[in-house]
Amino acid sequence: MIIVAVYKDGTTAVPVIRYYTPTDYYILPIDDFVSINQIATDDNFDQTYGTIFAADDAMFEPVNNPSRGWPMSRLLAVGSYVFPFNLPQSVRVTGVFGWSAVPYEVKTAAKIQASRLFLRNQSPFGIAGNTDMGTVRLAAKLDADVEALLRPLRKNNGLAV
Repeated sequence: MIIVAVYKDGTTAVPVIRYYTPTDYYILPIDDFVSINQIATDDNFDQTYGTIFAADDAMFEPVNNPSRGWPMSRLLAVGSYVFPFNLPQSVRVTGVFGWSAVPYEVKTAAKIQASRLFLRNQSPFGIAGNTDMGTVRLAAKLDADVEALLRPLRKNNGLAV
């Protein structure tokens, strides 16, 4: 099954807060994001998030994604601070998450899958065709063209495909 989250969560005026557990001092993979308002860390596990990164203390990656309409998904600590990787939920990120717009691939995949579901009423038991020309059992899985369209947008998060 392919799961692609392309909605936009939050706005510049009303950003969303999310918490992350780093596994490295310098690199923090996070959810897809459009923009980040603030990065704060909890360095002593007191839930106060007292260390606030300045604008030049972090970089966002992949750096080329916004030029093609894709979100970024990784933070790099490059300035005065590092991520406290030995503490759970020690990084608080405030910003706009998701995609800035629904990608063309997702719109096209939705149309293909919707047309397939629309034609399903012509084959109520999953069998299409007639006795003269032969019948075909329709597969219950996702359309192959839909899978191909969505494959570049898929995130594995460390799991085998």
